[in-house]
Amino acid sequence: MQKSRFGRAYRQSLPANHALLQQLPQTLIGIVNTLQSVSSAEDGYYAPLLLFVGSLCLDDTLKAQEDFPAAAVRDWLEATLASVNGLADEEKSVNYLLNWLSQKQQGQDGDSCFLVRIAPNAQETATANQQRYTIRGWYISDISAYRQSAGGALPETKELYLLGDSLDKPLTFPKGELEIQLREIIKVYEETETDDLPQSLQIFLPPELMNLPVDSWQSDLEGLFGDTFGITYGQGFYIRCGSRLSNRKVRRGVWQERWDLIKQHQIDDSRDCFLAGDDESLVALNRKIRGETKKFGVKYTCVPKSPDPSGKMQKHFFHLLSGSTLPGALWLRQLPEGSSCEEAIDELLKSACLAEMYRSVQTRRTKEDDHLGKHLSLVWDDPYLLPPDFQAS
Repeated sequence: MQKSRFGRAYRQSLPANHALLQQLPQTLIGIVNTLQSVSSAEDGYYAPLLLFVGSLCLDDTLKAQEDFPAAAVRDWLEATLASVNGLADEEKSVNYLLNWLSQKQQGQDGDSCFLVRIAPNAQETATANQQRYTIRGWYISDISAYRQSAGGALPETKELYLLGDSLDKPLTFPKGELEIQLREIIKVYEETETDDLPQSLQIFLPPELMNLPVDSWQSDLEGLFGDTFGITYGQGFYIRCGSRLSNRKVRRGVWQERWDLIKQHQIDDSRDCFLAGDDESLVALNRKIRGETKKFGVKYTCVPKSPDPSGKMQKHFFHLLSGSTLPGALWLRQLPEGSSCEEAIDELLKSACLAEMYRSVQTRRTKEDDHLGKHLSLVWDDPYLLPPDFQAS
């Protein structure tokens, strides 16, 4: 059993598509010697050997075995981290590494996040062209503690409002002003909490807004935050299904089961985890989503479009997605010229395991002159990380 656990930790410690993934050493000493030859992970953060040992420390099955020296392994990790150059003091903490690694294995980046919900104004009845929206924000300082609190007492969170906004008299905005107002609520956060920037930005959108190019909106026109805060192309930027929150037909238990597939797919690539939507009618796709419960998401070369200007097919697709229990979706907002998009999306899914899928998308977006990356949208909907009024329910 230990050998298989060591092999799992070995594969988790290496970057996606690394050549060493194809050659698993047969002994623990062989694994250690092999990982020592790799200087650092692809993102330059922690070296693979540290990630390997950290994964062993997180493995409850290993720690439960009497012959596994858990204390000695942790002591080695603590001593080695202390001697690593280039890490901040907090990054040399064993607890910091294990928390970072745990979040990574669960499909989240970093310790903190900023949740923003853009929702149709419930106090107004309007046509699609006249619809106005409210904006709310929440700063989550400890993602791990917050995720574990689902259904119970929540840790303290910071709720953010735009100037002049309130629950009783909400400010509302048309679709064309949302980018500006999103920037404004980020400024509200910055003015109240200047020492700790969130490590991911997660935006809950209603179905009619999910095809907007929000990943290319500018969070800070003056560039003060660089890629750290990130609406631009940060380490963590996610689209979430806003209408799913209040949809009682969405079974949260099934949604959670699908999300937990991330833990089962820490090694293999992501292709088998996504349903193909291109050649399916929405009725057939809905039937597939309901029937194939081991699928994490759906992929579209380009979201369906109807010939009439109303775009009903596209609207129905996002309503279908938001009303499903699929945590993930990957699609192109428009087809770049001269590209085999279906092959490119499959290559993207092939390039990383499910737990690393969102990182591969972020990397693709940052490449210069990458036409596919410029039009790529990703839904990454964690059922354990919701706005406070839904997290506690």
